[in-house]
Amino acid sequence: MTALAKYGKPEDRQRCQRAQLALKPLANGLLADPPGATIGFEMIVPTLLGEAKALNLVDGYENDILNQLSHYRAPSWHRFRGE
Repeated sequence: MTALAKYGKPEDRQRCQRAQLALKPLANGLLADPPGATIGFEMIVPTLLGEAKALNLVDGYENDILNQLSHYRAPSWHRFRGE
């Protein structure tokens, strides 16, 4: 969605709108199982949501997700940095 918003063609606008609609139910699932099943999830999702927010593609619910993930992200970040 962020790539289409940044670099897409005018006809990709409809794809972005469909992606926005699909993201809300996924966000509810993320809150139900914050760490998810993907390796690096807690590092990737906040970054992508930050990009989407900067592009005005999300409308507030991302803050709940970011808050939920913050305590999962910190230990991973420290391990990544070798602390």
